[in-house]
Amino acid sequence: MQKKGISLIVLVITIIVMIILAATVVITLTNTGIIDRANEAVDKTDKQQVQNLAALAWAEAYTEGIRDPFMLEMEVKEALREQGVNVNDYDLTVDNTGINMKPDTLQKNEYNFYFDKEYVCERYYYGSLLTYSRVIFTEEKGMQIVSIITDERIEEGSSISAGDFMGNTYVKVDSLKYKTLYTGTGSLGAQCGFYVNSDGVYIEQTTIPGSVITYSDKKTDIASGGLVVTFSEDGKSFVFNGQTFVVAE
Repeated sequence: MQKKGISLIVLVITIIVMIILAATVVITLTNTGIIDRANEAVDKTDKQQVQNLAALAWAEAYTEGIRDPFMLEMEVKEALREQGVNVNDYDLTVDNTGINMKPDTLQKNEYNFYFDKEYVCERYYYGSLLTYSRVIFTEEKGMQIVSIITDERIEEGSSISAGDFMGNTYVKVDSLKYKTLYTGTGSLGAQCGFYVNSDGVYIEQTTIPGSVITYSDKKTDIASGGLVVTFSEDGKSFVFNGQTFVVAE
């Protein structure tokens, strides 16, 4: 009985000593910044992997003859999304010279929502067509809307009449060519453009100028009451034309 008692005491003391040693190691690592440096190394590795994927997507699009910055950006971002990358985590600039990328964070602006972040609506009806839509508010360019038709493929050579966010036609195409950007001016002076990629997917961008948008607490007023976008309390979603858009995180 005495030997068992001594063994139990030794076991308890050993466990206590191990706990103290483990706590000491954690405190030491924290104070020396090793954990922080390890986390930074992981972030840098993730960024490099994403940058490599973006560069590959850019090179493929450029090789296919795409030169327009909007078209290049769409090809790169869609390729990243297919790999499970959240593009809102990065400040990504794409043009016809290459890509530039740095990690980004979600930060509210003075109006309690987010500038330069994609608000996404995955089931937005563009007329009768099911569309994947993204909206970005920028201080410099106003409001950018990107729409991708997800339930229909468009044949090359088709006749297309493209309408803006107000339903007004901004360009007509008699014989569509793939990977060709078609542009026009829409309602409120918006700059509109669309192209159809080699898979027949219709991708459109509309930029409403900042000069026709005013901001207030949790609201944007486009063209003095013509269109009002109301944001949620946390600024991570808004309602536009009866559809709810949510920040992609």
